Amino acid sequence: MSGEHDPNGEKLEALEADLLECKTEVGKELERGNIRMNELQDKIDSISASIEELLSIFRAANGFAKVMGWIGKILKWCAAIGVAVLAFWAALKGVQK
Repeated sequence: MSGEHDPNGEKLEALEADLLECKTEVGKELERGNIRMNELQDKIDSISASIEELLSIFRAANGFAKVMGWIGKILKWCAAIGVAVLAFWAALKGVQK
């Protein structure tokens, strides 16, 4: 019997070899997917850093605009006071002549 040909045994060996090949291919695909996922994560991290930098620039610009608004309000009051002083001075100069 040891010399007999076992078709079921050969089929099982072929099936086992096929499964091993499939397992190897799946492993390779998973590794490629993992590499691609890491590349995408690096790009996302880079984009996130760029966006955060832009947001900090916009926040700084917003603060600058607020300060300039305050300065503008002060200058308006100074100009109004200056005009009143000059008008008073001009009135006094006109009366003295």
